[in-house]
Amino acid sequence: MDLSQLDNNFTYPTLGFIEQLAKQLNTGMPYVTFEKPLWLKADEIIKVLSMNIFCRLGGFHMSSLGSIVSLMAYSGLSDISEIS
Repeated sequence: MDLSQLDNNFTYPTLGFIEQLAKQLNTGMPYVTFEKPLWLKADEIIKVLSMNIFCRLGGFHMSSLGSIVSLMAYSGLSDISEIS
């Protein structure tokens, strides 16, 4: 069966497996990283079910934001956005 990663039938079992494995290995709270669409779904499931997992947004979004800031550094955008 081919499931979408945004389907709860894919996301919940994956999170459950991670949580159980962390318990078995006695590693404490596991950290998982997802890109935005899957992060939104996983974060919702973790909160609703009070799972012992820390879900964070993937690094792609942070690095792409940094790239945009670098590209726009001398564009004058910061000058027009400053409050006097």
